[in-house]
Amino acid sequence: KWGQTPLWLAALKGHEDIVRLLLDWDAFIEAADKDGQTPLCLAAKRGDEAIMRLLLKQGADTEAADKDGRTPLSWATKRGHEAVVQLLLDWGADTEATDKDSQTPLLTAALQGHEAIVQLLLDHDASIEAADKEGWTPLLRAAENGHEAVVRLLLDRGAYTEAADKDGRTPLLTAAAWGHEATVRLLLDRGAYTEAVDKDGRTPLWWAALKGHEAVVQLLLNWNASIKAADKNGRTPLSTAALKGHKAIVQLLLNQGASSEAADKNGRTPLRLAAERGHEAIMRLLLDQGADTEAADKDGRTPLLTAAAWGHEATVRLLLTRDASIEAADKWGQTPLSWAAKRGHNAVARLLLNRGAYTEAADKDG
Repeated sequence: KWGQTPLWLAALKGHEDIVRLLLDWDAFIEAADKDGQTPLCLAAKRGDEAIMRLLLKQGADTEAADKDGRTPLSWATKRGHEAVVQLLLDWGADTEATDKDSQTPLLTAALQGHEAIVQLLLDHDASIEAADKEGWTPLLRAAENGHEAVVRLLLDRGAYTEAADKDGRTPLLTAAAWGHEATVRLLLDRGAYTEAVDKDGRTPLWWAALKGHEAVVQLLLNWNASIKAADKNGRTPLSTAALKGHKAIVQLLLNQGASSEAADKNGRTPLRLAAERGHEAIMRLLLDQGADTEAADKDGRTPLLTAAAWGHEATVRLLLTRDASIEAADKWGQTPLSWAAKRGHNAVARLLLNRGAYTEAADKDG
């Protein structure tokens, strides 16, 4: 019921003598299982060069694809079987055959980091810019996975450094987002654009700040990446790092002159965002740089009100020591105390009361 013939099973198990015997008895060489995999495809997956030679000499189809569109060359490439790849290329296998995701063998090899196979395919004129259905090129995939040697090889062969996927992600942006410092350095050395943005307006520096890749952030700053570049929501690398709690990156960006008052489209400053998450150490850094304790978002929420609403006692205490207004109300008239009481943050409410918060402050509904 699985569609597995004796020849198919012999190829699967690597029984060369049985494969030879069955071929001598004219076994059907293209018999595929329910997944569309022929004996040649199986041998390619296993890296069985001897059985591959037997099947090829008997006329096995090098382009017979399984149900996912993967040819023997695609499978050998994916598994890293260099000798089998060379054999298939010698027999004229199509380097541009794509699977159901439009991935060519070269793209697959780059994704997996198989440098020698990438070299082989390029030497057989595989298209260096052939992209899959998501727009990922071989260089993009190699950069995403930090395969520095493959990235270098592709660049040496002329791969375009700014080729972006359908979401606008370039190789540099992708490498930065995944924290591949060596790959980022290589791409920068080859002229990759530091200010390339994806569909959301996010730069390589923005992504590195978001993900907490300190070394990559420092590297990009050394290459004069813009600390002001904000995404489509108006959030800068500093705001992003503050929100995520990446203290070292916040310090790096502040040292480079990043504005502690740059607000996003909702009016949230880095201090306001750090207060929301309770990142005390980051708030201390921002306050030491002169961050405004009264900067309110579009709903009128100050950092103190935000910290109180989320129950972050330590950050409430810190803001109070920096003279944050204890009665600053949002657009609904709710104060830090009313938010703490409303959400049951007893320790915060007690702290605010001890610091003199007005117990009768009413919101807009009285």
